[in-house]
Amino acid sequence: MSADVPDHPGVRRSRRRLQAEVYIEAEGRRLPVELLDVSLSGARIRPPADWPPPRGAFRLELHIANEDPVSLPASVVRERAEDIALRFADLGPRLASQLEFLLERDGRLLQEIEATE
Repeated sequence: MSADVPDHPGVRRSRRRLQAEVYIEAEGRRLPVELLDVSLSGARIRPPADWPPPRGAFRLELHIANEDPVSLPASVVRERAEDIALRFADLGPRLASQLEFLLERDGRLLQEIEATE
């Protein structure tokens, strides 16, 4: 099991950066968001400045080049001025495997990226 990231208890080192177009689909709206990092359990996003995060359950859509979109059920677990933390819920075996494959194939571990910056 991964150790916690220093200064961020509960945050695992398995967070990855992923090149993808990302959208939130909620309350009949589909809006682009910036994906800061993602793991098998959730993601951090930066939404458009003029749009508050949705309440309750919604879907986070990942659009990666040459792949079918992945639509993940999510909910907000933390809001800050600079980011919003999401938790994925009830992915099921197919979605969990698809996300794991994309993260392993296309994702870069966040701590490796930060070490080179």
